[in-house]
Amino acid sequence: MERPEDVPGEAGEYFAVRIKFAVPVRVKDAIDAHLRGDVGSELIPAAAFQALDAILRHERAMNPLWVSIGRNFLDSKNTVKLSGGFEVWKGYSLSARPTQGAEGKGATHLVVNMAAGAFISEQSAVDRLCVLSDGRGGGGGGGRGRGDMRSGGPDAPRLPRLPLDERTWREAHAAFKGIKIELTHFPGSRRKKTCRGLTKLPANRQMFRDDTGRVISAW
Repeated sequence: MERPEDVPGEAGEYFAVRIKFAVPVRVKDAIDAHLRGDVGSELIPAAAFQALDAILRHERAMNPLWVSIGRNFLDSKNTVKLSGGFEVWKGYSLSARPTQGAEGKGATHLVVNMAAGAFISEQSAVDRLCVLSDGRGGGGGGGRGRGDMRSGGPDAPRLPRLPLDERTWREAHAAFKGIKIELTHFPGSRRKKTCRGLTKLPANRQMFRDDTGRVISAW
């Protein structure tokens, strides 16, 4: 896959996909021969059932409310909350399989199994930090007390004391690294970026280079 040079955006966001023709797969003929029990049909090409699997999965794969992971389809609307800011999405997996039928003839079966997968719950980055730290943090000046909470209620996640202590920072850095975060400070624009982790520096001391190579502050 290659990103066209005339398409704006960061590398990895836009791709030109090239599909190369391999060989035709006569799915119906191969499966019909297997069902009749024709001589040699027990050697039904795996490609025929792979093609059938792709047909069975196509409609669900095109639904944005479902996530496809391997053979599993997970429903974003059928979830169970877990501790630590995670949730389980329930779903199913399915595949077509050739089997042996009566009188030497073949048969086919559709195998459907329950499936589940764990995801990070949709939440603000600050709320996720609250869940991870639950009020822990450094004891430096200007920090928040353990009783401060992000939202009301005695069981609500507590805001961490600032600056973060080494243990809390390591845990938060590992938890944020590699996840997708939607930026909210661009009015009228929804941008998602992959988080590389948490810096130890405050925003007014964090420096980086812009597109022109100029070193500027994040503040």
